[in-house]
Amino acid sequence: MWFKHLHLYRLHDAPEITSDALASALQEHAAKPLGNADARRLGWTAPAGRLGGGQLVHEIQAHRLLSALRQERLLPASVVKEEVDELVADIEASESRKVTRKEKTALKEQVTENLLPRAFVRSQKIDLWWDTRSQLIGINASSRTRAEDILDLLRETLGSLKVTPLSSQTLPIRAMTTWSATLQAALRTCSLATRSS
Repeated sequence: MWFKHLHLYRLHDAPEITSDALASALQEHAAKPLGNADARRLGWTAPAGRLGGGQLVHEIQAHRLLSALRQERLLPASVVKEEVDELVADIEASESRKVTRKEKTALKEQVTENLLPRAFVRSQKIDLWWDTRSQLIGINASSRTRAEDILDLLRETLGSLKVTPLSSQTLPIRAMTTWSATLQAALRTCSLATRSS
């Protein structure tokens, strides 16, 4: 398993929790199938999938691996708009009046509610690595917002969790520029030394 988009966080005053206690806490917030009326849902799932025997925590030498399952229904706004426009046209034709903005909003909510159970469900597995010795958490999420969603789920599961994003004292771009300039200077020095000899 590779973390393509790693977001690192430092834990502060982390609770001492055993692997078994963590597993039972995660079980209370385990992923459940998305209901017909639900637009999205987030819950814990087995990091090893079906091969892991349903274990929600995989721990080796104080390193824990957890996985969250994010499910959401895909209902394109264009489909909803098209349906609402048809309903508005029918009302305006049958009642010979203009539909108000308030009525359009109510129609949009009604159409969304009717179409939601038939919408496709997209599932995404997001992995979380927890180093209990170094007090670090790494989340494999495509954006900081998704990573924060997983941290919120972990906070909800554990009761509280104090974390701050891990940051370096020097900006990576500045460090790479300095490194590149130093390397070029060293190469020039080597080049001049070989010419003179």
